[in-house]
Amino acid sequence: MGGRHMRDFPYSVDGNGSTKGFVGLGEVKRQQAKTLEDFRKWVNDGDFGTLHSSHFDWWMFPIDERSSRGAAYILSPADAQRVATDAAFISDIREGVRLLLFSWGWDITTASPIPHPAPSQRWTGYSVRLFKAGRCMQTLNQPDYFAALLKFARYHHHQGDKLVFSSGNHSRGHCLDLWAQYVRPRWPGEEEA
Repeated sequence: MGGRHMRDFPYSVDGNGSTKGFVGLGEVKRQQAKTLEDFRKWVNDGDFGTLHSSHFDWWMFPIDERSSRGAAYILSPADAQRVATDAAFISDIREGVRLLLFSWGWDITTASPIPHPAPSQRWTGYSVRLFKAGRCMQTLNQPDYFAALLKFARYHHHQGDKLVFSSGNHSRGHCLDLWAQYVRPRWPGEEEA
């Protein structure tokens, strides 16, 4: 993830340090818990197509920038700091990344393709989802899972996949380029390194 370079957060925050218009950590956690239950069921049932076609990126992998949902799921530095120290939240979000990669035919523990995947257990080319999962891992200081997503992205890039998308702040972006340019916002009380 590079050095500990930080930037100031570009969005307005309320008195609690949350982004104005944010749904709140309680709501993110509620939606994430429900979605994680669904992930577990779909993976257990081998129903990877349902996981692929479902909408969950905003709360499952919250990031520190605007999305198609506006400010509703922008994770402020104060909120990122709060959830980064919430062991249950981090465990769940990491399980979500692991199950997402598994649905794409990737084993996070071996950092390699799953041998003999199911027909629907494959990379779907949904680059914005890959980007958000990686950005979330960067935002929440999860370097090992970010590295796993990076390895997955590099593997598919070398296979000829474009990994380009348009969303939120990015009129057209490439996952690898955007991750490489990322500078995490400074958390409350944290000094510029």
